[in-house]
Amino acid sequence: MGMAPKLFHCGQAQPRRPGLLLIAMEYLSGTTVNGLTADQWQACKVQSNVGNIVKVLHDNGLVFGDLRTPNIMYLNGSFKLIDFDWAGKEGEARYPPFLSTVIPWPLGTQPSALITREHDLEWLRRLG
Repeated sequence: MGMAPKLFHCGQAQPRRPGLLLIAMEYLSGTTVNGLTADQWQACKVQSNVGNIVKVLHDNGLVFGDLRTPNIMYLNGSFKLIDFDWAGKEGEARYPPFLSTVIPWPLGTQPSALITREHDLEWLRRLG
């Protein structure tokens, strides 16, 4: 739907290392939203536009988990999510076993815990 880089390949990285995937995606030449000025932020309606992307994910039973500004690209007047390391099916996708202690994660975020749509919505609220 044009809300993420195009996926070119997703498959086993090495036959003897099950679970390790090789993913090739389109290179995007834009800026992450943390590089936008305050005026650009308001003019681009970051929260509203990113909210539309999050709604599509949630409507399809998916969660993102790391909806921070470095993971949202602004390119040619539109937004795209990048860094899908933790994204997956709601009820299955989990945070990694090691999380930065510097980032103020949403309440309930813990190493290896399930990623919930409430976490995504908290990140989205923080974009406002």
